[in-house]
Amino acid sequence: MTKKSVLNQASEKIEQHSDLVWRKLTLSVNHSSQDLKLLTQRILFCLDNNLSEFSAGALQDLFLVLKDNGADLRLRMLKLINPLLNYNERKYFQQQIAAERDSSLSQGCQYFSGSVLAINECELSESDFLPMTSSFQNELEEAQYLIACGKLFLAKELLEASYSKNWTDSLLENELQSFYFYTKDKKGLEQFIAKLPQSNNSGSNSWQALQKMARNW
Repeated sequence: MTKKSVLNQASEKIEQHSDLVWRKLTLSVNHSSQDLKLLTQRILFCLDNNLSEFSAGALQDLFLVLKDNGADLRLRMLKLINPLLNYNERKYFQQQIAAERDSSLSQGCQYFSGSVLAINECELSESDFLPMTSSFQNELEEAQYLIACGKLFLAKELLEASYSKNWTDSLLENELQSFYFYTKDKKGLEQFIAKLPQSNNSGSNSWQALQKMARNW
């Protein structure tokens, strides 16, 4: 096996870091969906890290929150992220803005991968809920991809089910705890902790610490 170059190793670390930051930003939208700074930060993060797969979804969340308000901000973000959008995505958002002047141009809500809010705001087809790839190495990798896509409720179900089958998996534990922390899902956390086996002493300390932190959510 050939040894990876230092440049390749550094590139992989940067990519892994950007994936992690993107998931944290996406999870945070669940708790702070009205935070315009967070929503614009996600759009700019897509631009800085060339996340074309999720750019339209990040922009969609801003459009859904602002609705007919903040026209200048919406237009500015559309112009910035425009290079990462494909033709159909650009056309959709341009028509969204145009429809404010001409109601005959109004169109239905469309789901884009990366959007957290569209799942509750738009009428989705069954295919919209399915991952776009099946080449996952394990359930953790699939859950991380679901988070990146904004499909948080599917990611939560998968993480909880996977961890419940293997209480000693520290990677699953860390990912699930991170999910609760960044979404600030206090109720979900309490319900899941109630299911933890009493024998899971090593993991229980970290869950107890998280539960204590949740008092301030």
